[in-house]
Amino acid sequence: MLQGQVESIVDVKVGDNWHSLMTAEIVIEDGKVVEIRSLKPEV
Repeated sequence: MLQGQVESIVDVKVGDNWHSLMTAEIVIEDGKVVEIRSLKPEV
């Protein structure tokens, strides 16, 4: 399993949950995105 960080532009509006915007797991197989998972924030 490989891990890394990616910076990206995200659309944000008033009322959005910052923790849910900033916690996601992206699954890549053979150079293609196959799944984007939202992770539960630890609050």
